[in-house]
Amino acid sequence: GKNYASALTMSDIKNIGVQKSGSGYVITVNLKDETNPTSNGHFSRCMDYMTVDDVEKVYAPKVGATVTRDNIKVTLTNSYAKLTVDANGKVTAYETLVNGVLTMKNASIKKVVTINTDLDITLSSTTKYTNFAF
Repeated sequence: GKNYASALTMSDIKNIGVQKSGSGYVITVNLKDETNPTSNGHFSRCMDYMTVDDVEKVYAPKVGATVTRDNIKVTLTNSYAKLTVDANGKVTAYETLVNGVLTMKNASIKKVVTINTDLDITLSSTTKYTNFAF
């Protein structure tokens, strides 16, 4: 697998929270907001995320939409990576939350009829990992 959390830098982080949970801790790393994330951005260092390429080449065609990449904007906001560790410092759970808005200007959606429109789609995705082997 890809090393995610260890690749984060302080410049990627909005703030960090640490809470006692039983004999362990829950560490929440809130990421800085990012527009049009890339492989060098905050989100690439700790979680899966949507890119302009994904929208243009994968998601838009699935719904019958055509849009040029200059008219696509992916804005990721209020997102986090949360790590739960036990008393020995071992990871027992990892959770990510990605919130964002996908904006497409002058999108052409062809189904029964062709509609040319601007779209703002709000997205939210939570992924949880547990049962780690050591």
